[in-house]
Amino acid sequence: MGITSLVQQSINRVAGVRRTLSTAQGRLRSLLGKRERPLRVAVVGCGGRGHDVYCPMVRALSDHLQLAAVVSRGEASAMRASLRHGVPGYTSLEEMVERTKPDLAIVCVSYGQNTEVGLRAARLGMHLLLETPVAEDPEHASDIAQELDRHGRAAEVAEQNFRTPPEQIKRMLIEEGFFGRVIAAENDYRGHGYHGASMIRNYIGFDVPLKRVTGMVREFDVHPHYSRLRNIPDRKRERWELGWLDFEGGAIGIFKHTDISYDAPMLRFETSTRFYGENGMGSGNRLELVSADGREARPIRLEWVMRKVGKVDVTERIIAHTSPRIEWENPFTGCPFDDDRVGIATALMELVRCIREGDQPEYGIPNGCLDRAIELAIQKSSAMGSRPVFFETR
Repeated sequence: MGITSLVQQSINRVAGVRRTLSTAQGRLRSLLGKRERPLRVAVVGCGGRGHDVYCPMVRALSDHLQLAAVVSRGEASAMRASLRHGVPGYTSLEEMVERTKPDLAIVCVSYGQNTEVGLRAARLGMHLLLETPVAEDPEHASDIAQELDRHGRAAEVAEQNFRTPPEQIKRMLIEEGFFGRVIAAENDYRGHGYHGASMIRNYIGFDVPLKRVTGMVREFDVHPHYSRLRNIPDRKRERWELGWLDFEGGAIGIFKHTDISYDAPMLRFETSTRFYGENGMGSGNRLELVSADGREARPIRLEWVMRKVGKVDVTERIIAHTSPRIEWENPFTGCPFDDDRVGIATALMELVRCIREGDQPEYGIPNGCLDRAIELAIQKSSAMGSRPVFFETR
């Protein structure tokens, strides 16, 4: 079974496009060091993500961003958000754009609305930060991409997992060659679907083309337990998704996830990611290299430098005690961002950089589509008796 046209275009766009993390970090630091007119931001969606993450984040980045408006479907929620954040609230996206003229919109609506609202925002000529997934069906993201191209606008996807501080220091060490070529990467129940796929591809390289995906999906009865995310007191079913990803050059990705792996930690625990290189491996934050004579494993000591910003424990730096020493520094000095929010802020400021410089984003709609397509390919393969779904670079 093959794949559809937009996913094929996404594969072609990301294959061979290599951008190192050190380069990306340098560009971000350069951007944050400049003082230009703050871009006006509309937050579209007034649920927890909009209220608790994006509106405070835009406020914290006030040298570069200005919160201009909030939009919600319901009049009451729009009014609450307006009062809470001190900006105009709207129920109409079109009216908001006409009255406040934002430079960019953060689309953080409910899962099933991403495509519809993203498309409307693109048609109104705004740059966009899109929440994951961009579309339930990757093909539907093509309309958003086409509208953005028509208006000459940029979009980045808020895929934060591979942008968190621990993942960034690991990527830096991989790019510096300490582990040699990464020959296998594993999502060990750490992230669902497209999140897990992005973690695997981050280790192997977003520029490495994917050849095929083989999957297996199963559901089981389990002991009744409390579902933390869904607030169900006696959940009794569990869904497992297992995937095998073949990349060009022979590297492999191993995807494992159960839908209660972080929903019910009392039943499933020890979630992690792993990568295996020619010279060593990483399991979670445990990193080891093989000695020159091949007889010993030599740990890489990671040192976390933390700082309290308000009530938040912020990762200020992570130092890898290697030779030479490798260090990740938090570019958002003084902002109350935990590791997850550092990842989100990195995606947001990558969009700002693209707007300022007229560049293409680090991740963008093509990678977002491909990671979602991997998730769907695992399900499709399972439905076909675990026959592979093929991805081709043309």
